[in-house]
Amino acid sequence: MSTQEPALYIFGEVLFDCFPDAAPVLGGAPFNVAWHLNAFGAKTHLISAVGKDELGEKITQAMREWGLATHYTQQHPDLPTGTVNVHFDNNEPHYTISAPVAFDAISDTDAQPLQQSDIFYHGSLALREEHNRHSLAKWLAHSKARRFIDVNLRDPWWSLETLMPTLQYATCVKLNSDELRRLSHSDAPLNDDNLLQYAAEFRRQNNIVNLLITRGEHGAVLIDAKDEHYTAGPPPQSPNFVDTVGAGDAFSAVALLGLTHDWSWPTTLARAQEFASFIVTQRGATCSKADIYDDFLHFWGMR
Repeated sequence: MSTQEPALYIFGEVLFDCFPDAAPVLGGAPFNVAWHLNAFGAKTHLISAVGKDELGEKITQAMREWGLATHYTQQHPDLPTGTVNVHFDNNEPHYTISAPVAFDAISDTDAQPLQQSDIFYHGSLALREEHNRHSLAKWLAHSKARRFIDVNLRDPWWSLETLMPTLQYATCVKLNSDELRRLSHSDAPLNDDNLLQYAAEFRRQNNIVNLLITRGEHGAVLIDAKDEHYTAGPPPQSPNFVDTVGAGDAFSAVALLGLTHDWSWPTTLARAQEFASFIVTQRGATCSKADIYDDFLHFWGMR
């Protein structure tokens, strides 16, 4: 690893998840990832926008209290802070996402060249508006940073035309097996017999260095630049299971942490599964107990 501490730039949505039977909680995949990484001690910057409203103030206040830098988190004068209504069907979350909201209008005025040691993360939801696609392009125009892309196909807020070009030459793209099926135009579900073939072809066709696929109860698999694959099985489901909201974001955060510390892929996958299995015992996608993160770092031999 470089002697220079890598900085992680996290671009995209921050919002409130609104549950049918509980108070709203902070959310948005990029925000969740930034929250976890900051708690793990990584140098983290969230590039996003909130409204000039009560929810926006709650977000920036929570970030300050957590020690998460707010310099790149803008305040939009007209658009409201984002919200998502979450409901469950057989323990699987489904989302109704408000629009237009502040995170659809992230300004590029703070864009700057990034170093080769840095990592730039973004998802797909925040690219639903052309404004943000231009802002992202400005950030990446002169960047040498590694790119980690976390695909979240939220209908109707995505299209092949806007998504696929962003995947080209990414250091790592993460998606679940159903998203791989949809983007690969497969009519049949992907399973143990055909997953690796589809994954390797998709990686090569889009010039992706590493392709990371989460498979829920079947674990996760990583296809690297040599088409070698590494797998991790899921840990046993906790008796304290609450919901799966944010499990994928927890996985992404640890995968990014692995990149900053040059962990091997088997180590990264195993640790990402461990942390994701903890997050499903929480309501919402984040944890506000800093000692939990310290416990994981101790368990992983990093403290």
